[in-house]
Amino acid sequence: MKTDFTHAPAKLAVFTFLAVFASIVGVGVLVVPFVVQKVEGRYLLIQADTNARQAKALANFAALRLKEGISQEEVTHELQVLLTGADTDRGFSCVVHRGTTEFVCHPKSMALGRSITTKQANFVEMDATRNDPPVPWEDAMARGYFGPGSLFYPDGSSEIIYMASVPDTDWTVTTHENTSRVRSELESLNRAMILGAALIGFILAIPSSLAARLVSRRHEKRIEAEQARSEKLLLNILPPSIAERLKNNEAVIADRHPDVTVLFADIVGFTPWAAKTSAEDLVDRLNQIFSRFDDICVSHRLEKIKTIGDAYMLCGGIDGTAEDGAQAVVAAGLEMIQAIEEESSKDGEIPLSLRVGVHTGELVAGVIGKRKFSYDLWGDAVNTASRLESGGEPSRIQISEATAELLGERFLIEGKRVISLKGIGDFPVSFVGSQGASS
Repeated sequence: MKTDFTHAPAKLAVFTFLAVFASIVGVGVLVVPFVVQKVEGRYLLIQADTNARQAKALANFAALRLKEGISQEEVTHELQVLLTGADTDRGFSCVVHRGTTEFVCHPKSMALGRSITTKQANFVEMDATRNDPPVPWEDAMARGYFGPGSLFYPDGSSEIIYMASVPDTDWTVTTHENTSRVRSELESLNRAMILGAALIGFILAIPSSLAARLVSRRHEKRIEAEQARSEKLLLNILPPSIAERLKNNEAVIADRHPDVTVLFADIVGFTPWAAKTSAEDLVDRLNQIFSRFDDICVSHRLEKIKTIGDAYMLCGGIDGTAEDGAQAVVAAGLEMIQAIEEESSKDGEIPLSLRVGVHTGELVAGVIGKRKFSYDLWGDAVNTASRLESGGEPSRIQISEATAELLGERFLIEGKRVISLKGIGDFPVSFVGSQGASS
């Protein structure tokens, strides 16, 4: 049976439109009032705490000044200076005489001396567990209640209030916060959001698709950044061509190369130096040395293979010609010898030098391991280069005949001879001259 998909896009568009519209209206009708109510409740709690701290601070200030021997008249003046200028439409503090219910201090000087009874405000405790009926504000002060509560005025306005008495006086510091304005603003916001929900539901489908695109692009950029970081890390471990093959999920990565030049370098004098060096200094100095070797590798476009203790292994010629690889490896070896001599001069107690062996030959290169994988080389060429290093001389590069044939006239070759290498037998070798490149 053939399924007709002709109207599928239109149906999907209608379904998406209705889903978005219903969701927005549902939020407007159900969620928004709940959230507004929670915001209002949270605001009341925060403001009650703020008022309590303000009232206590002013009461403590007045008590401290009186204790210092300052007259009530002077303290009254100081408090009046502190309170003058407050926005009484939002919130303010004042001082009331409990006996006369008159304002001792008030942000508006014209209110001084007037009784709070003219306010005709009813006090309601904020402690909902008590369920006490509202009482006139002056009665609440007269009975000595100094906790948080709300004042409700005949005109419908209300305030959050906290009262704190000043010890050894008939004064009570009261702090007021106009909640009617906040409630009115929240109610207006609630109505506006509910009435606007339908309109938003109609028009949200289009901008939502644009927003989805922006979010998608943002995620794409984040993924690209992560991929770039991963690729950079991968290229620190593997040659670019091998890294690309690994990303393509090749099961086995292994290649045979006919003419690769391998270098082994070992730090001479490392053992006695390590014996008298702390672990932190030892690792720090090795890191400095091998970091310089890494920079040399990069500058000559060679591949660092690994470090083993104080030994360093690299190769050249895997990408490019055999001649370029051999010449780059030898040039790098000379720079490495110079680099370790410079590093050794920083610590003159035990001089360090570098013994280097280089050989060119056929080998296999590949990646092994599933976790903490590594790029490595195998073959007689690797073993021969290692033997040339161990049988060489400090601060010199001992090379095989195969390597010497690839250097051309760029380097001075000297000390040609035949030596016996373990596991290999008689083997023709020479040194790269200390003069470096020939003229």
